[in-house]
Amino acid sequence: MLRCAKRRGTPRMKVLTLGRHALGGCASIAFLAACSSTGLQPLNGAAGTTPQKPTVAIREQHKGSWMTGEAKAQDLLYVSAISTSSVYVYSYPKGELVGTLTGFDMPQGLCSDTKGNVFVANYRATNLIEYAHGGTTPIATIADPNYWPEGCAVDRTTGNLAVTDNGADGEGGMAVYLHATGSPHRHRAPHMFYYFFCGYDDQGDLFVDGENYASIPTTELAEISGGAQRLVDITMDQSIGLPGGVQWDGNYLAVGDAENGVIYQFKISGNTGTREGTTSLNDSSTVNQFWIQDSAVIGANFDSPSIMFWNYPAGGQPRKTIETHHKWRQVFGATISVAN
Repeated sequence: MLRCAKRRGTPRMKVLTLGRHALGGCASIAFLAACSSTGLQPLNGAAGTTPQKPTVAIREQHKGSWMTGEAKAQDLLYVSAISTSSVYVYSYPKGELVGTLTGFDMPQGLCSDTKGNVFVANYRATNLIEYAHGGTTPIATIADPNYWPEGCAVDRTTGNLAVTDNGADGEGGMAVYLHATGSPHRHRAPHMFYYFFCGYDDQGDLFVDGENYASIPTTELAEISGGAQRLVDITMDQSIGLPGGVQWDGNYLAVGDAENGVIYQFKISGNTGTREGTTSLNDSSTVNQFWIQDSAVIGANFDSPSIMFWNYPAGGQPRKTIETHHKWRQVFGATISVAN
């Protein structure tokens, strides 16, 4: 049984839904398309847009997965959309649509490795699908039996793949696949019941956020340090409304608060996380998983069909916005695949 989306202060309901991130309220799986235009604001914030017709026309020319011939030579931004069960691919940093991957069953979190391979958490299919950079055919399918995968991360020191997932009874865990293959080693944190997102730092330490099991849940953070075999709790000095993405930014552990539109930077020392900075994602509307790349952070707005770029770690107003097609609702995960 999956956890129901809920607002603070309301009892947790155990019904078959997609959880707090996936639906944002105990909604049915019949999605409603909202009206929107398709435009693109230049990276430097200057006035200008890309008309709607070219992007829509490109998408409607293709049935199934497709990719432009130039895509493999470019850095690419992958974004998942729950409503269409597809992953959309944009050139980075320009932001032009260059491909679409189809055939998923409600894709959620995304991650990439040092080779540019991209992993898609295929939620209702209980597996992860791996694609080569710019490819349209899966190169591997990684089973996550009896669990619904939500987030993933790749350890750049070992190639291990970590996956956050939640089970039929609601309780989830952390699955680690050695070298992104085979059967996983499973881990659970002492006080975490729902597992949302995960990320490795540059030393191979693995971090995961989630929530405990309570009528009014609170956010939990846990860590498996390099070489350890179990998750241990990390005490944070900053409360978080709805746990969002987790990513090492080169100096600190960045942890998102999707409910309040911010990313916090934590210094981790032992079992303590001390807030060292805050990045405000102005104009965002529920950024579940973000992706930090160089001096930018990219996030998909779950409650509006758009993808935004902010300066990182400064935050503030978005420096770029991609207005996606109005049918591409519930945009969820984001990752950058770097061309080799």
